[in-house]
Amino acid sequence: MIGSKEEIIKKIRRYIEAGADHFVFSSNNGASSKNAPFTYWDASRIISEEIIPLFKNSNI
Repeated sequence: MIGSKEEIIKKIRRYIEAGADHFVFSSNNGASSKNAPFTYWDASRIISEEIIPLFKNSNI
């Protein structure tokens, strides 16, 4: 998925509503580029600390 944190949350909700019950997250956003706005670790932190906790009670 590509997008802002808010866009990713909306996309995950749509997938859950459609019946998805497992997700695999990976980050390849040009982290090796010195011009990348976020590093791999930034993306991983946002996913693990700010997005996944929102869905802990979603039974996925």
